[in-house]
Amino acid sequence: MTNQFYTFTLFMMQGLWSAHVVKGLLTVPSREECVAQIEEYLEQDKLLNTCHKMIDNQAQYMERLRADIGHQVCLSGSATVLKRWDQDKRQDILTYRDKAHENIFTGVVSPVLTEPWVQLLDDSPGTYLGRECVEDNPSRD
Repeated sequence: MTNQFYTFTLFMMQGLWSAHVVKGLLTVPSREECVAQIEEYLEQDKLLNTCHKMIDNQAQYMERLRADIGHQVCLSGSATVLKRWDQDKRQDILTYRDKAHENIFTGVVSPVLTEPWVQLLDDSPGTYLGRECVEDNPSRD
């Protein structure tokens, strides 16, 4: 994986998968099977020539981990959010942080700051949590 779109979530799933192995709840495939699978994934990685393909690939990887351990929460909907975020970022690097996104679990669209992010000069939690947000205009396009 060249670009980590799923950082915390991916590491969490890998940690849970590893914990299942340590607890004896999941059996690791043989060394030969692991090597063959790694080689297959390395070949697939060569085809990942766009951010959207990388996002889908990482989402599929997390889904395999989730399925292996029987984790209840499916995260596949997050790929749509990440692709939109990537498009917003490519469209304008200075305004992509101003966009609102829908929560994949609740359907609630996040509020937007009343000022453009680039004018805030501060991305601390206090800046985001301590400011008024625009509730009526979630996209501020």
